[in-house]
Amino acid sequence: MTDMTIETALSEELHRIAPDIGLEDIDRTQDLREKFDIDSMDFLTLVTALAYATGGVSPYSVSQARNDWALHLGRSPGRQLELAERAQANALKVTSCAASALTGQTTVEPFTARAHDHRFAHAAWANPPFNLWKQGFLAVQDWWEHATDTMRGLDPQDAERTRFQLRQMLDLMSPSNFA
Repeated sequence: MTDMTIETALSEELHRIAPDIGLEDIDRTQDLREKFDIDSMDFLTLVTALAYATGGVSPYSVSQARNDWALHLGRSPGRQLELAERAQANALKVTSCAASALTGQTTVEPFTARAHDHRFAHAAWANPPFNLWKQGFLAVQDWWEHATDTMRGLDPQDAERTRFQLRQMLDLMSPSNFA
């Protein structure tokens, strides 16, 4: 649903519950309960508008999985240290790869894309500065994959949902989207 149709639907709902008031007539400082008959507001209409806005995905379900993962990670100092060590190791690998490339040495790339990931298949991704950009992204992706592994007490389904959400966010930031 586009923004215009959402605005139209909300305007129609407003007109239904308060026919004598338009959106421009609302005084934001006044208590809205005086102008609206809140009891007549159709709950199903509001839920429908929310479903259109979120694509039918429950906002609670999305946030609950991520919150469960974050709370378990926050209570796991050993896991936090493990992730800090992995971040440091990944940064060292990328830095070493960059230093080798700057000195003209041939180097083996420390991170490789998955077999089904064809975003970096073009030969230009093997040349500086694109190879460093690619390696940095793959290092971050590697870290997040390990960060979202299941841990003691975490529901495996919540771990998988969080991994999926973060993978989608990472895919948005992939260098192949900007090059």
